[in-house]
Amino acid sequence: MNIYLNGKAIECRASNIAQLHSELGLPPMVAIALENKVIPKAEWESTPLSEESHLVIIRMACGG
Repeated sequence: MNIYLNGKAIECRASNIAQLHSELGLPPMVAIALENKVIPKAEWESTPLSEESHLVIIRMACGG
């Protein structure tokens, strides 16, 4: 399936956000927005992806 991740078109096999997180090998502390709405981690398994979904991944950072 083709999706947009942080504005870039990519191909993935994931059918939900949890699978995409695993497929991309992302660290546990990230926020994921689907169609400009942050999806709570508890809902990743039940949030399906569809062709041309637009996602933004935000990595947590420490510092001042």
